[in-house]
Amino acid sequence: MKAVFNPTATNNDINRAASEFYNGSYRSIWVNGNMSRRAMRRQLEKMGMTKEQADKYLTDIGLPGQKPVRGAK
Repeated sequence: MKAVFNPTATNNDINRAASEFYNGSYRSIWVNGNMSRRAMRRQLEKMGMTKEQADKYLTDIGLPGQKPVRGAK
């Protein structure tokens, strides 16, 4: 599959990509911890997220970032 950034991706597309990513083959890789956050973010970017969206998504599902945000609610 050739990765193409889709500038017209709606939130819905992004959420679908995110859930496919989370529930699909990548989940076991994460749980085992042998895929870096950067690699995951790049994978999410291939699915149509921007770097910021992918980063926020990884933070939202509880993956530690480079700089943990203290007390952000």
